Amino acid sequence: MSKNDQYLIIIPNAITPYGYELTKIMAYPKGFRYRFRFDEEWVHEEVRNNFLNLVGKKGLIIIRDMDEAKFYPIRYFILKHIRRIGTIYYFEYELGEFIDFSSDEGIKSNQLADFNSKFKEFHKSKIISNNPGEHMRPLVLLTRFELNIKNEHYISSDIEGREFEQWGNIVTLTTHINFYDGVEFIKLIKAEPMKLNGRKSYFKNDFLYLKECEDYNLMILQLVPKGGLVKPRPRDILVKSDSKYIEILRNRARAVGKYDVLTFLFRVRANTGGHNSFLDIEHIPKTEAEQYIEPKLYIPIRINKSSLKLLIKFALFILFTFGYILFNIHLPTSLVFLKNLPTLLGFLKDSSLIGVTIIIIELLKEIRGFLRQD
Repeated sequence: MSKNDQYLIIIPNAITPYGYELTKIMAYPKGFRYRFRFDEEWVHEEVRNNFLNLVGKKGLIIIRDMDEAKFYPIRYFILKHIRRIGTIYYFEYELGEFIDFSSDEGIKSNQLADFNSKFKEFHKSKIISNNPGEHMRPLVLLTRFELNIKNEHYISSDIEGREFEQWGNIVTLTTHINFYDGVEFIKLIKAEPMKLNGRKSYFKNDFLYLKECEDYNLMILQLVPKGGLVKPRPRDILVKSDSKYIEILRNRARAVGKYDVLTFLFRVRANTGGHNSFLDIEHIPKTEAEQYIEPKLYIPIRINKSSLKLLIKFALFILFTFGYILFNIHLPTSLVFLKNLPTLLGFLKDSSLIGVTIIIIELLKEIRGFLRQD
């Protein structure tokens, strides 16, 4: 953010239950939506007086370590919707890029210290009582603070690798916050088709898009950056869905250490194109965190129709239409013998008409489905 841009800051405290929201903020990919709610006492007057004009503004999520009164910038967002019900403000936003902390631990610590020093100084007239162990007001405010944190020491060269590096750099920062001692973080990596020529999944408008009649490998990155035990207890992660649309073939995987990549397998059922479904990802056994954030991760799904089915129906449409014209207008010399079989000829005419009608209805359904999925 440049100093000329006014943007929104949302600052949840690392306390129960609000601090556990960080695990979801870190888990969802870019483009997914998430929500916060605050009573008006935590919202700055400038925001309260202009909240109807804030939709579309950029923003920044900052976690506050209440024990140390320190700030940890986490992730950008774009505000998509805001409503006030009574004295409660509901903020719905689209998650964006992670803050680009350095991959060098020493530099990263200096970046965090520099951010805290400048951030506190810049907002000393707005922020009240930022003392260790005490609540701070406000937690939602507008600012023109210039954030300048960059990673000059990337290990990865590709975009996807750098995104996961950004994620890991922020997760390891939580080792400085006692509240996250032993808390497990996960991140959705991808849902990869099993077939080599399978249609890839993608994220768009808060949905994971999949294709009907396709098998997928769901890959999830798991990390416990800090723990009181040398060996964290084994944790199972369970994947659930609506069996009407998605069949889970491998629904459970065990994480046995502080970090792992877990793989699950599921199948999108036939004739489900154009429908919505979901995946729930949760932990077994439950920890303190799961009491507040279960299901651990909710992923809305939209199922795309198979293009092959549309091509087959279009081919049948052409075939039935040709047959109807053939048997109603003109019979080639080679088919003149059918004139001596009026019953058969009438049957073929009627069958062609029925076929054309059915296929037209099916094509309209397919077209409507394609329009819905995009």
